[in-house]
Amino acid sequence: MTADALFQKALLLLDRGDLVRGEEVLRSALEKARDSGDATTEGRAPGCLGDLLVQQGRNEEAQGHLSAMLALPVTDDVLDFERNEAARLLDEIGSA
Repeated sequence: MTADALFQKALLLLDRGDLVRGEEVLRSALEKARDSGDATTEGRAPGCLGDLLVQQGRNEEAQGHLSAMLALPVTDDVLDFERNEAARLLDEIGSA
């Protein structure tokens, strides 16, 4: 399964409320994106994972993913939006 397909599966699981499995698949999508050079998924997944972790009160863990997102180059409008969301979440948890 491609990194993007894993990412989409993770979003579906999260939308259905399966947070544990959704997080696992999201982490797999991020790893696969890094291994395969899928820059878009590599850019989107940390923001999504960071958002999930913030919602669960796991702010310290979220900070690392959100900060990693900010370090990536912005190559399109989607990543620009995701990057802005990561910055907003970091500000919200007092880490920006």
